[in-house]
Amino acid sequence: MEFKTLCGIIAVLSIAEALLILAGFAEPLSTYSPINVVFSLLGLLIVFYFAWASREALIETAKKSGIAGALSTIVFILASFLSKATGHPVFGISTGSDLTLWILFLVNILVNAAIFAVVGSVSHLLSGKMRKKN
Repeated sequence: MEFKTLCGIIAVLSIAEALLILAGFAEPLSTYSPINVVFSLLGLLIVFYFAWASREALIETAKKSGIAGALSTIVFILASFLSKATGHPVFGISTGSDLTLWILFLVNILVNAAIFAVVGSVSHLLSGKMRKKN
């Protein structure tokens, strides 16, 4: 799977979940509802597959997986700007100020990027061990 394909799939998956939240069919992300968990697991499985199939160096795979994780969060941040119009919050949290909100957004981007990078790295390492056995 190419990197741009990975990013496209992750973006579409995140947009679909954000639209479900904005339409009121899914709960905000902070609730960890079954729909949120399914979308999260799908995203992680897609990154796992990408990293498993990757023939690039471990660091490159980790970077690309992390970028996909950051992209997912950025989609939700953009969707949260629409939440006032729909009345359905995307993140489901309130902050005291705009600065706190932006710090929260930044932390979410970094944490999601780190989680995706770790999943991609583990998958890449496991695939390398499996290839050596065969």
